[in-house]
Amino acid sequence: MAAPSLCAHLPEKGSVAAAAPRESVAAKPRADRSLICPPGFVLEASARVPVCTRPGQAQVAGDPRAACRATLALGPVAPVTLQWRPTRSCPGGAITTVVRLEGANLALADVDLASESPGVKVETLGEESKGLKAAERPSAQSCFAHQCRLVRLSISADAPDDVLLRFSIKDGASSTARIPVITHCPDPLGKR
Repeated sequence: MAAPSLCAHLPEKGSVAAAAPRESVAAKPRADRSLICPPGFVLEASARVPVCTRPGQAQVAGDPRAACRATLALGPVAPVTLQWRPTRSCPGGAITTVVRLEGANLALADVDLASESPGVKVETLGEESKGLKAAERPSAQSCFAHQCRLVRLSISADAPDDVLLRFSIKDGASSTARIPVITHCPDPLGKR
């Protein structure tokens, strides 16, 4: 399960900030003959008459949740180690493994994860996920939502040489993880 959403507490309808015309005020002279601007303003001395300006900001009706999601950073995703893809004659049909994906905000509830590669199934793992050993739990691996996401990959023989996983935030950023795979059929009895 993903971490809580950073934007869910905001209403779906309300006021949001929007760009507006620049604000300008006159620069105030000081005793030493220099000019000073009010807090938040910048002195523009290149104009014929020096003036203090700041970007304009207005409030308009909109979706505060969407505005919040649009500001969330995502990734980039750190390189992932080589994974195995079974041969077509390999018993079992697919190789399942747990992979650690690292990058900014990857496991937030606002982030969707999907496989863009055929022959690959992906499942996000959380503390309450079934079938995990204690050492595979995100907290045991110091894998927290702001930096890391654990996923269970099921890779079949139809998977390409580079598996692509797409992270995306509705109304916001997206990032892609590339996972290299090689063909290998593990011995089910552990013999070599």
